[in-house]
Amino acid sequence: MGSTKTMHDVAALAGVSIATVSRVLSGHPGVSATRRRAVLAACEELDYAPDALASALKTGSSKSIGIVIPDITNPFFPAVVKSAEHELAQSALDIVLGDSDNDIGVERQRIDTLLRRRVDALLVCPVHVQDSASALRSAARSTRVLQLDRVALPEADFVGVDHAMGMDQVVRHLLTQGARSGMFLGLHPSMSTIQERAAGFEDACRRHRLTTLRATPLAFPDLAHGRAAARKILDGAELPDAIVCANDDIASGVLMELASVTAKSHPRIQVTGYDDVPAAEIIGLTTVRQPLRQIGQEAARLLQQASDTPRHVRLQPTLVPRDSTTHI
Repeated sequence: MGSTKTMHDVAALAGVSIATVSRVLSGHPGVSATRRRAVLAACEELDYAPDALASALKTGSSKSIGIVIPDITNPFFPAVVKSAEHELAQSALDIVLGDSDNDIGVERQRIDTLLRRRVDALLVCPVHVQDSASALRSAARSTRVLQLDRVALPEADFVGVDHAMGMDQVVRHLLTQGARSGMFLGLHPSMSTIQERAAGFEDACRRHRLTTLRATPLAFPDLAHGRAAARKILDGAELPDAIVCANDDIASGVLMELASVTAKSHPRIQVTGYDDVPAAEIIGLTTVRQPLRQIGQEAARLLQQASDTPRHVRLQPTLVPRDSTTHI
């Protein structure tokens, strides 16, 4: 049905010129609200949609933003993408979403595909702190690139969270709950966020005089590896008062393992996570909440603001105390 209608039909129904219809559909600001509403209503009634690819070839702009994230099943990303999409929609910008599946090669393919579609900008959460830089640097030669949550290219824009602040809140809370030693669990070489959290934890422990045991790296920061690591920690000679996990998935695995050995003589260990996924409240996990809605909004705004210098925006996280530390 939509293919039989033209811009002439939209203009006739809306009672405006074809030029006005074109300006509305291209997101041009110089159109009154009344005429804009009339044009959009006519498009909806006629089921009219312009050919985005043809428009991109003609104008050099697709009015779309490419987004590449590592894992759409991670609760962090849908919330951030939704917020960014709502913000971009106010400027008549669409999003084209790609999932890199935590794979460098797939990430490069997704970026190349979006560039061929002539997206006006790229919003990317890099898979690897070093290996993603090449694809991002190449993309930045032809379009604007903004990094989301993780950093791989220092010279590109970035929006994320102040993880040092988050870890400072964690350490100060643990001290008020009686902890005197702590261990960071989940160190991973590819993710800048986790590296920043580990460094923030170590720095906060030095400043607040919380003894640290050697950080435990994981092959992958998920529940299964978290549980296996907790098993090894419990079998070790020295137990920490607190296990500070790089994310909530790891912390969930740790809590599962601790629950399975409650009948033994192990002392209670405080556990914290990071992210505040929906399940964190259910299991009573003390964690650090990231401002997901604000991250998406700020990323969308930054993409639409030109700058000659890279901008790195870090938003403030919030500690959410729950039973995993407060009822020890």
